[in-house]
Amino acid sequence: MSTSVKIHRAIAGLACLGAAASGSAALAAGSAATWSSTHTLQVTDPQYQMTAYTVPVPAGWKSAAQVSHASGCHGTGAGLSSTARSPDGSTTIAHLPGVRWSWSSSPLERQQAANAHCAAIEVDSAASFLLNIAIPNLQPGAAITAILPLDEPGQASLRTQLENARQSSAQAFGRYHVPPPKLTIDGARVRIRFLDHGKLMEEQVQAVIDCNETQTQALYNMPSSTRRSCSARNVYLVRTPQGQLVDFLSSPALQKLNQGIQIDQQWWARMSKDLEQQAQASLAKSQAQFQQFMRQAQLNHEAMMARGRQFQQQEQQQFERSQALDQAKQSAIDQAAHGQVLVSLGRKDFINPATGQTIEAMPTTSTSGSPPTPAR
Repeated sequence: MSTSVKIHRAIAGLACLGAAASGSAALAAGSAATWSSTHTLQVTDPQYQMTAYTVPVPAGWKSAAQVSHASGCHGTGAGLSSTARSPDGSTTIAHLPGVRWSWSSSPLERQQAANAHCAAIEVDSAASFLLNIAIPNLQPGAAITAILPLDEPGQASLRTQLENARQSSAQAFGRYHVPPPKLTIDGARVRIRFLDHGKLMEEQVQAVIDCNETQTQALYNMPSSTRRSCSARNVYLVRTPQGQLVDFLSSPALQKLNQGIQIDQQWWARMSKDLEQQAQASLAKSQAQFQQFMRQAQLNHEAMMARGRQFQQQEQQQFERSQALDQAKQSAIDQAAHGQVLVSLGRKDFINPATGQTIEAMPTTSTSGSPPTPAR
């Protein structure tokens, strides 16, 4: 199973929403759907038992929505999952749950992630996410017709969000005296074309991804590495018959509909508080684990240095013993050689007991007490 499939299977209803939206029986050949009025759909979060989103739906359109709490290595927590389809089935507007993933330059960490069934994914842009993960699962085999950035208001909003996120990150990590991660926020739109029941359809898929990148410190037995964690926000999808997409996307009716999606502030505050507490606990735990790792690394280093000093001491003692043995052997050799010289000369070493001085002389051989004959 490919990594992209694994990601989207972690999101409830991502691919099936797209399939259900495109599986209508008959498609109208007229212009993109319009409406004269809307009604609101209250979307309840089952975890908090309170309204999370208010979603406007065109009158007469079929709709469904829920708040999903995706867990696991690709879950992003609470996310809106909604779809609205025109009465004739020709036009679809959908918001699909987000997804997260991670990557590391360390082969060891990538292997550990793979062993945990959360394979590392080197995707760090919205366009790459849409082209490599979202679209292949939503519309396999679709033709890519355009890759676009967000419009200028959307890009300006992301720039503001990024600046605010960087300031908050600097404050949060500063409390632990840890360098803040490198943050990026990127958005993109991709337009595709495909056949559905013999009819040519156009679709625009839009996503915004947030990434944070950190650099681990190099240790004596571990090189520095880069870690990146990314998450895609809700994927926004608009589908129309061929030739109607551009006009529908720019229509005031659709823009007003999108602006009408509201997040319940009480729900958001409660969820954000819980997420903030979880993030702080995770950061504190990570910092504690890092400090413990550093302390253990220091202990291991000190133990290694102690073993090194002990080894050097043992080497020095062994060297000194070897030197002493060598000197003893050399002294014995020298004495033996000296003795051989004395024997060949008929001489002998005498030691003066009063001074300890060694005197070399011819031994006495006469019994009469007369001095020996000097050697010639």
